[in-house]
Amino acid sequence: MTKLQQFLSAFLIIGLFLLTYSTLTRPIITPDTVLNDFMLSARRVFIEMNRFHQAAAQKQTQKTLHIVRKGISLFPDRLDLRLGEIHFCQIIGDVNCMTQGIAETLAQAQINDHHWQWGADEQRGKRFMLSRFQAFQKNLWQAKEDAAFRKNAELILSYYPDNVMNLDNLGVYYLEKKEYQKAKDFLERAHLLSPTDKEVSAHLKQLKNKQPKEVQKKKR
Repeated sequence: MTKLQQFLSAFLIIGLFLLTYSTLTRPIITPDTVLNDFMLSARRVFIEMNRFHQAAAQKQTQKTLHIVRKGISLFPDRLDLRLGEIHFCQIIGDVNCMTQGIAETLAQAQINDHHWQWGADEQRGKRFMLSRFQAFQKNLWQAKEDAAFRKNAELILSYYPDNVMNLDNLGVYYLEKKEYQKAKDFLERAHLLSPTDKEVSAHLKQLKNKQPKEVQKKKR
């Protein structure tokens, strides 16, 4: 064997050793490790925000989103990761990021038929997913993020046109905007689907109480 061949052989052996060592010592990525890293990174964002370190907070925010989105790409059926991302986006006030997260979750739900993984050994379904979306919607409404509230409701209804919660949401939205005919259309659809829903009934009552007052004002 020539010296060149010996060198190439030794180089190959060292390369294989380093590759094997790197593979063996590389941390194993699991949904739970991603979730833990995400939470720690998110906590760092809030610390920087409280210190009014805007640049540091923005940099940490991007790092946090990168962590959770990488995790979602590896484990697309982990609903806790997806809802964690949406919740984080809501806390930092990025409503576009929220809507994107909801849209991607809805799209994945059509692929996995609502067979969501939650934690290491729990399962979640369609009802749970939609109930969590409704919690986000209520927070948006309280924060007066009307446009995002409407956009998310319309998005959810594009997948689930008979979803009573978001029919009611849009009814409330148009009631607040004094677009009474639109409010009536959505609220009556919601009531037809769920006649015993107390919130829908209450909003229909509000609509009936408000409409005559507006008519009286116009006649004066």
